[in-house]
Amino acid sequence: MKKQLSIVLFVVFHAVVATAQSNNKPWHNFNSLNSGLAANVIQALATNNSDGSVWEAYAGSGGSGIGIVKFHNSTWVHYTSSNSGLPNNDVRAMAADNNGNMWIACYNAGLAKFDGTNWTIYNTSNSGIVGDIVTAI
Repeated sequence: MKKQLSIVLFVVFHAVVATAQSNNKPWHNFNSLNSGLAANVIQALATNNSDGSVWEAYAGSGGSGIGIVKFHNSTWVHYTSSNSGLPNNDVRAMAADNNGNMWIACYNAGLAKFDGTNWTIYNTSNSGIVGDIVTAI
């Protein structure tokens, strides 16, 4: 049920974003076969109003998620712990602040802030965060 709900929410979210820009544009259904989505099951979505990008988060069991994807102006960028400063690929939640920073809740790896160039990680060893298992923002 959770998988189906995630797919439905993703499609509805993208359809609303696409139609909000222009009522004359058709709806677009994205999946991992016709787009840069990393998978068809999405844990969380976030919009960054500073640049109009849409971010998708992917969770996994035991830290085995597949990171996050940024969609902006028909370009897809996949961030993982091996190609970026993302501390863990098991991402549970995301949010953008008023300055355009993305805040990323990483399960068992703390909280990451991405300003578009630099990554800052907050965890129990370097900040006042009380636990490294972050599941909401």
